[in-house]
Amino acid sequence: MFCIYLVIINSSADVRLPTKIYSINGSITSISGSDDYIVIGSDNSFVYLFDKEGNLLWRYMLSDRITSVDIYNNVIAVTTIDRVLYLFNVSGDMEWYSEIESYPEYKKGLYIFRDMIVIGTRSGYVHFFQKTHEKWNYKTDVYVLQVSINKNGKTITAVSDKKVYVFDIYGRLLLNKSFPSYIRSAAISDDYIAVGLGNNELYLIDNDGDLLWRNSLPDQIGVIGVSDYIACGLRDGYVHIFDINGRYINKFKLNGPVISLSTLTNRLIVGTLNDRLYLINPYKGIKWDYKTRGHILSSYISRSYVVGGSVLGDIYYLRMFEGTEKSKIVTAFVIVSISIATMALILSLRY
Repeated sequence: MFCIYLVIINSSADVRLPTKIYSINGSITSISGSDDYIVIGSDNSFVYLFDKEGNLLWRYMLSDRITSVDIYNNVIAVTTIDRVLYLFNVSGDMEWYSEIESYPEYKKGLYIFRDMIVIGTRSGYVHFFQKTHEKWNYKTDVYVLQVSINKNGKTITAVSDKKVYVFDIYGRLLLNKSFPSYIRSAAISDDYIAVGLGNNELYLIDNDGDLLWRNSLPDQIGVIGVSDYIACGLRDGYVHIFDINGRYINKFKLNGPVISLSTLTNRLIVGTLNDRLYLINPYKGIKWDYKTRGHILSSYISRSYVVGGSVLGDIYYLRMFEGTEKSKIVTAFVIVSISIATMALILSLRY
């Protein structure tokens, strides 16, 4: 008698957690990434480059504490607290550097896109470089929280402590928008600018400065992420999720004040002050949480990996399967299972 046993493989049954891949004598200050590389800055003056599998490729010691890093294609931009901007290639060669009048106080105060670099500094300046030449700078009201270059390559956005600014690439001011309270946190995408105010209100505006919606939240908005949804991390330990139209989607209670947050479609990585790292599906819930040594100051999430760096210098990494990779694996199992069953059936009929 021939029997066929059906084995059901549940790929989501095993929860995969991050692992510590590297430790430094200092703190991780800034993380950025691409599909192929992870660049990490530290307060011990080193910049580190890892591949997408979490393997260290090189490290380079600079002149002072690193305040921000960013990567685009194979070009890495780094700023240090002694007011220098550096450019590296992925082979670890320094290709160019320039002094600037101050430094980004916040990790998202540096942005590189194509041959353009924008920097927002502690002293309130926005600097715009193209092809390693400074084309213009602009003095805002106070220190700059975040900067970005729109993917159409035509506009630059900067968020200060008090206002949102939009410039064209020639430095002409297109938008100068203020709010009812100071800006505590911000996130910039190609189409939207989200700001969390000191009065606990969340505003979403477009690039023309038009208000799309606003919501009042129950505590201070420490960090914001913008993807196909808006995620807000609060001091009271909650993460609130809204869709782009301002409709409330979900909220999650974590173990302490939320201090870092990175978003991607259908997932976000969140760090709390109480030394915990979370992976969350904004629509379905918390996928896992992981105890870290020290709280996560900076993190990055891509389609295939998660990386976070702690105040005590530990770097945590998790390689994640993309949806297409999962489909290929499941499909391969199915094909192999069917082939084995077919061969067994043929043999049983034959003999």
